[in-house]
Amino acid sequence: MPDVSKVNAVAIGDVSKISGVAKASISKYGGADVPSGGDPATRWFMTSTSGKVFESDSATFASGSVSEMVDLGTQVNTSLAIGEDDSGNKRWCLYAGASGVDVRYGNNSGSLDASGQWTTVSWPQNHTAKANGGPAIAWGNGNWFTVGSKRTVGGGIYSPMMSSSDGAANWVEVAPASFTLNYNAHAIAYKGSDTDFWVMGFADGSFFTASNAVDWGDTGAAAATQINAIAYDGTSRWVAGGQTGKITYSDDDFATTTAGTYPWTSNIFGVCYAGGSINKWIAVGATGRIAYSSDGQAFTASTVPGVVGSTNLQAVATDNTTLVAVGNNNMILTSSDGTNWVRVSSSASDGYLLYAVACDIVGAGMR
Repeated sequence: MPDVSKVNAVAIGDVSKISGVAKASISKYGGADVPSGGDPATRWFMTSTSGKVFESDSATFASGSVSEMVDLGTQVNTSLAIGEDDSGNKRWCLYAGASGVDVRYGNNSGSLDASGQWTTVSWPQNHTAKANGGPAIAWGNGNWFTVGSKRTVGGGIYSPMMSSSDGAANWVEVAPASFTLNYNAHAIAYKGSDTDFWVMGFADGSFFTASNAVDWGDTGAAAATQINAIAYDGTSRWVAGGQTGKITYSDDDFATTTAGTYPWTSNIFGVCYAGGSINKWIAVGATGRIAYSSDGQAFTASTVPGVVGSTNLQAVATDNTTLVAVGNNNMILTSSDGTNWVRVSSSASDGYLLYAVACDIVGAGMR
């Protein structure tokens, strides 16, 4: 079928979103192919140990483009996301894996290469990001959410979640009566930047959703293992990755789930969907494993550099043109097709553990 040329009488080249979903994350509309279009990212951030944040100012992670951007101290930021402040400006948020300074944020319009350009937000509740998996922080339709270590609220309620509706400046604990699971949460994802539908995955494999960003409930469906990562393809399919190579997918917002296949039994820590010309699901995890899938059901081993070895890969992100995976020993891998990967050097020493990666395109990868 020919490519889509117009949506509601608007030329496809002038369309940025379809039904609230970024065009770059949609491969088909009305059965026809959607041209990839869209500009690639101009900034990529990676968080690391000792409070360090690394940046690439190259859309394709060209050699020598990755360097330390800022040192924010000893806090380890294990999760990272880009969204918006309460005025609609792009805002980066870092989420820590230890109590103290729980969230730092800075607007994308700034250089962010000095600690004073980041605002710190801390909360007394014991909610911190888990080291493996994610994203543990996400933005959608004016709301920021973080998930992590659960806290006993009382009366059989255990909350793992905080939220902000004012651009990440102020946060409140989310503790509805439905949160009776005594488990941590590793990942949260949204259906699209202009929707209020959210999914959270618990360590026991349960999925909780909220169609209005407020009323959370157990879907009743579950994965066969701890949920480490969740992503959405922008049209209908969710995919979750977990321990021991378990893949779960759903086409009905996790009312039901089906087990997919992954080539190994090693843990999966990151999942994303790369739209545009790539049009693949990507899963990364322990022992340097990367796999791809055209449907989110059956995953095939990707080709990775031998130097990856036993290095754990902690996260993967995309701008729908380039894919980037990061992990232990300053490991940065890129791909333009999701099948073949190359290593990128940076100014960091090999001792650094890179926990998270994201680009400056809101909603890319739906994670």
